[in-house]
Order: sequence, then structure tokens, then C-alpha cells
Amino acid sequence: IHPEHSIRTVFLNMIHHDNILPDVRMYYVILLAFMRRRDWSAIPAVLIAMSKIHGLAVPESFVKYLMKGLEREFFLSNSKSLESKGLTSTEAKAKSRKTIQEYKKSGKLKIPAACHAETTEELIQQMQLLLQSTNSDAYSEENISAAMREMGIGENSL
Repeated sequence: IHPEHSIRTVFLNMIHHDNILPDVRMYYVILLAFMRRRDWSAIPAVLIAMSKIHGLAVPESFVKYLMKGLEREFFLSNSKSLESKGLTSTEAKAKSRKTIQEYKKSGKLKIPAACHAETTEELIQQMQLLLQSTNSDAYSEENISAAMREMGIGENSL
């Protein structure tokens, strides 16, 4: 069985057309769905809707879960990229782990403070840092803009 609508369309309908007022728990489920699909370019729209449309603070558990998922995505994407350049799987994984550790040590990669007005922007910046450093198209500005339009979130919300 295949769904009739994409997850982005379901989000658009739920947020803009239906009388659904999501709470933090519902946004957690929404985030989980996008992360499982590895649709990282749509996650900024989810975070913006949560904080700016519905006025919900991003709790600490949400921030930690998203950051762990980002690290995992970086690890997978970076390892795959390094393998395509000729490194063995083991070498690529070791180098990806080392890169993440270096980002943490240098302060580039940090867990944003939860429940602040800037949490959403800081999470989006962390996503840009990690995902764009993998040379992946999946998180390009064009893809983010397209996801935001598709999900009914104004691009000037960033």
C-alpha cells in the first residue's frame, strides 16, 4: 500500500487547512516521520511552523533527539561520500567519527539551549553546518526553499 499524499502535503493540510492545533508531542511525531524518511530539507519548515506559527518552545528532549539524528545523518552521508572517494568502509566510518569529534571539540557542533527564542535558528544553523559539509545536495538552499513552499511556510520566516 502506498500513501496517496506525500508527508509534506499531509503536513501542509494539517497545519494550514485542517483544524488541528499540534502540541509539542505531535510535533515530535512529525519530526520523527521526517527524520525517518531522511527528508532533512523539510525539517527547517517543521521547526519554523512549531515555533513561529504555533508559538511552541522547542524542549530539550526535542533538541537532543534532533541533534543525535543530525550526527547520525552526517555520519552516514559523510561515510558514503568518503567510500566513493576510495576509502574502505572502516576507514570512512573512522574518519567520519573523528570529524564529528573535532566539530564538538572546536565548538562548531554544539547542542543549542532549549526553550529559547533562538533555538529554532540555532538548530537550523547546526543542520547547515553538518549536512552541507557532506557535499550532499539533499540540504541545498534550493531544496530547503522548495520544501518550505511545498509545506506552506514563508521563506522569509528563516
